[in-house]
Amino acid sequence: NLLIPASAVLKTGNRAIVYVKISGEEPTFEGREVVLGSRVGDKYIVKSGLKEGELVVKKGNFKIDSAMQIAAKPSMMNPSGGPSGMGHNHGGMSSGQNHKMSTMETFESTTSFRKAQTLITDAYFIAEDALAKDNFKESKTALFALNIVLSATTTKTFDLSEKATKKWNEIRNQLILLTNHAQHWQDIEEARKAFKGLSQSMLSLEQSFSHESSDSYYEIFCPMAFDNTGASWLSKEKDVNNPYFGASMLKCGEVKQEFNGKTL
Repeated sequence: NLLIPASAVLKTGNRAIVYVKISGEEPTFEGREVVLGSRVGDKYIVKSGLKEGELVVKKGNFKIDSAMQIAAKPSMMNPSGGPSGMGHNHGGMSSGQNHKMSTMETFESTTSFRKAQTLITDAYFIAEDALAKDNFKESKTALFALNIVLSATTTKTFDLSEKATKKWNEIRNQLILLTNHAQHWQDIEEARKAFKGLSQSMLSLEQSFSHESSDSYYEIFCPMAFDNTGASWLSKEKDVNNPYFGASMLKCGEVKQEFNGKTL
């Protein structure tokens, strides 16, 4: 068994991916699925998938993964390469009671749009989880990766209606604006301030286009965030893990809306 830094592991469902450096003059990496054992402090035991002496990426691996997905190469969410599989599976999550959605125009989606949307929401949820854990570096990396994904999207490939394209461009432009300087943020408060605006855009994205999954997403609202002015966020779970306060008030918040997923 080998030990690797926990930060080198990208986990999704039951899968664990690491990026391994391939020998050569220029830095080149390949995604490798590994079987993990127990976590020991800030390291994981690797039961299989790596050999002694191989080098793994422990910082910036999410950015590499995002680039792999954009290029349709094997990645965390898409192990075989090509068009990415849609949606998430959060088995055992209670759907709870439906809440009335805000009256906002909804639009039909396409497979190519769903692929980009999944990359965006995955990065957002990783940042949300990191902020709830007071992990500034991981949240900063995820939101910088979100900016990369957004910048790489080309609206004309989505085959959306004219009105849907206009709405998507409004949301995309706002998300890019809020993450343009993510790599220069100095502390977690800057990340949380940006995350508030990002969350409003992500909620707009969800209300306008829904998401492809049998599971629900939720709007959660914390009335005490930002000097009691309040702030919402989009969550894939009903359990409250507050990204605006982290450990200091982790469970402050309540579910305001439920968004049911749908299939194309």
